[in-house]
Amino acid sequence: SKLKRMTKVYKKEDKFFSFTKGASEILIPLCNKVLYKDQELDFIDEIKDKVMKIANTYAERGFRILSLCYKKLDAIPPEDDRSRELCESDMIYIGFVTILDPPRDGVKESVEECHAAGVDVVMITGDSPATAKSIAKQISIVQNDDDVVVEGKDIKEIRSFFDFSRIKVFARVSPEHKQDIIKRYQNADQVVAMTGDGVNDALALNMADAGIAMGIQGTDVAKEASDMVISDDSFTSIVTGIEEGRGIFSRIRAVVFFYIAINVFEGIVQFILSIILGFPYFLDTIYYYQWVFLA
Repeated sequence: SKLKRMTKVYKKEDKFFSFTKGASEILIPLCNKVLYKDQELDFIDEIKDKVMKIANTYAERGFRILSLCYKKLDAIPPEDDRSRELCESDMIYIGFVTILDPPRDGVKESVEECHAAGVDVVMITGDSPATAKSIAKQISIVQNDDDVVVEGKDIKEIRSFFDFSRIKVFARVSPEHKQDIIKRYQNADQVVAMTGDGVNDALALNMADAGIAMGIQGTDVAKEASDMVISDDSFTSIVTGIEEGRGIFSRIRAVVFFYIAINVFEGIVQFILSIILGFPYFLDTIYYYQWVFLA
């Protein structure tokens, strides 16, 4: 997740190839050729800008963009630090694929319920800012132009919590960025609940005040690091849990206040009758039960 790309080396007969997939903004600068109608053409800056513009057009519609490229090798690269540089330089750009992963039914309504209940919902994702913002708009996380979208690498540049609190979408984040985000909220005395399902979410899930792992798609590491596991992987279940928890807390508080009021009332009555009016027998413990039932 740090590098935003992955490379594999393959051998076909006596030829060696490396194939790389990843974020367009990472891979395109690493290519100097582009494959067009089975021909390898120079990948000049003008064409690169045009490809990025087309990719961003799809991203703004909520598609995830995955760029693909390859390189011809003379031999299998050595297993050291030089291998990545050897495979991921001067590559040939093939193109990009678009993946549509729409939000689940009910998520938009659940996010709106959170807003109504005073719960702030933010999105933390590895997707591009354009894709993340488009999806966030669909589920009401981004509601107006004042809601900010930033990349993980820019988080440390935001000094004041006022500016930080306006961020609704964190895009292109790494595991370290997730921890930084949680720390910023906790340092501002905010109670943080985080959801996650992967190994790279484990540290952040453990750091949050309430770590919530996905029961179906979640890894064992994520589940172990979390405080609770959602069995149906549904954001709606989390909102329902918050609603139930607040209802239970409200009822417990009402009962506690009720008994405090009763005890205060009993104490005042006994004080008036015993001390002020001079009826000492009201101090006798055999009369306490009578006052309790009378109250």
